[in-house]
This record gives sequence, C-alpha cells and structure tokens, in this order.
Amino acid sequence: MIIFLCGQSRKAYALRAMEAPVKTREFAQAYVEATSLIGLDLRMVLVVVTGSWIFPHAGSPGQEKRCLITEDDGAGRNELYSECISRLPPSPSAASETVVVLISEASINDLPGEDVKPAAMLSACFDVASWFVDTLPHAEVPSETGLTKHQYMAFTLGVFAAVLSFGLSQYGMSTAADARRMEAAITGITIEKVAEIWAHEQNLRELAQTEIMNAYMQNKPNMIRQLSGAIRSVSDLPEAHSSKEPEGVLLHALTHCTRLLLL
Repeated sequence: MIIFLCGQSRKAYALRAMEAPVKTREFAQAYVEATSLIGLDLRMVLVVVTGSWIFPHAGSPGQEKRCLITEDDGAGRNELYSECISRLPPSPSAASETVVVLISEASINDLPGEDVKPAAMLSACFDVASWFVDTLPHAEVPSETGLTKHQYMAFTLGVFAAVLSFGLSQYGMSTAADARRMEAAITGITIEKVAEIWAHEQNLRELAQTEIMNAYMQNKPNMIRQLSGAIRSVSDLPEAHSSKEPEGVLLHALTHCTRLLLL
C-alpha cells in the first residue's frame, strides 16, 4: 500500500502498490525496504504528494529537499500528520517514533528508470540521518576543521548518510556499483550543502550553484578534498560493518571523519 496526499485538498488516500504508477511503486518499495533496514528504530512513512507542492520552504517540485514531519514537532503540522497517519494499516512493530516523509510525485516521475531505486535508497539514508542529526545536542565544533556550526551539521548529515548507505550494501540491498554511486552522490551533495551555507554566511546568496562552487573552491581550496576524503573513509571503518549499536557506530564515524578534517 502507498499513501498519497493531494496537494490541493490536503487529503490523504491509499492505493494498493499495483494500482500506483510504475516509478512511484518502485520508489516506494525501495524506500520502505531501505528504511526498514537502517531505520534506527524509526517508522518512516512515505507519502507521495500529487499536484501542488505545499511546502514552499522545502523547495519547488523537482528541486525540493523533501519534508519530514513528526508529531508535535513545533511546525504546526499535526493536522497534516494525523491525516497521513490515519491511512496507515495497523502495525505490529513498536517504533520509538513515526516520521512522515512527503515527496512530490513530480520529482519521482523526473527520475530516469534506472535511477529510481538508487534515488529511493539515497533518500532513505538522508531522511533517517536527518532525523538523527536533529536529535543530537549541538556539540562544540573544533575550530581547526575550518567549518562553522551549520557547515559542520551539513558535514555530520553526510557522514551519517554515508554510514547508512554502507549498511544497505552490507545487507545486500545495493550492488557494489550502486554503493559507489551512492557514496559519490552523498559526497557531492554534502560538499554542495557546505558550500551553500558558506555562501549564505558570506552574503553571497544571489550566486548560482556553479558560481557558489567556484567561489568556494577559490576561498577554500583544500576543503573539498578534505570533505570528500573524510566521507569516503566511512566504508573503511571496521565498526561500519557491524549492525550492533547503530547509534554508537554513527557517532564513532563522525569522530573518525572529523579527525580527518584536522589533518
């Protein structure tokens, strides 16, 4: 079963998987499988938004960063959360928290067929990592890293996503080729996010993405290499191969990757 939300009416409805469009069905199935493997005791509920994208602060259709909602998260969306949850069948699992993840149908339709499953797995890794990053206390950022607080949070998100992505390959869900593509994508997304935050902090908000990256490389010539090397080192950690105490694995990976930024 896949839950849909009409952007105009904000009403949710459920369809059997076979009744959904092919790409949507494939994306949802891969996403649900991935989050069930790496969910950190979360129940991630994928909701596909049809029609108008209703979260202006999360981007426009085709460019949105998805929208995650939890109950009583302070965003004033409890009614929408309840509307989506009401369409779920009873679940025997007792997850610590249920997270509603909204993504536009248009963004799924824009994916090439061969990219649907990898994109769903990548989304799952970033969504679970995003929730976990938000639950962490804001630790002191070592000044030697050259990152500000918000840049470091973007780096942390990339590290956690990389650990979870590696976990999917260990569970056999992704092939070696998929794992390499996902690692490259996570590295690229993390570097772009850090560069965007840097540009915002430097009052360079009007620059296009390419201009931001060019300016960042000129001002921080070694940082891209350091960020890339740190995130790619995750798969070399022996602890990343273990499914025991996943939260501890994430925090250990962050400590390891942060240390690499200091070299």
